[in-house]
Amino acid sequence: MKTMVHHNFEFDPQQAENVTQKIAPLIVKYGGNPPPWLAKYMDEIMAVAAIGILGLSSYMQVRSLKIKDAELAKKKGQASCQ
Repeated sequence: MKTMVHHNFEFDPQQAENVTQKIAPLIVKYGGNPPPWLAKYMDEIMAVAAIGILGLSSYMQVRSLKIKDAELAKKKGQASCQ
């Protein structure tokens, strides 16, 4: 499986720690499950998430392919000038 982000990508440790501190009370409160008022919409939420992930990964792949095409065209242009 291809990775969605750059191989050198890393989360900022301080930001990750901040997020962890913010969500920990919710995990404790609901035991890792969604709140009852949200649970009835989990199918819809998962569908939106799946569509979003597919859209984002498709965008990232097309972007990467366009960059590779541009680099290839640049190399071909340089090679023809020599």
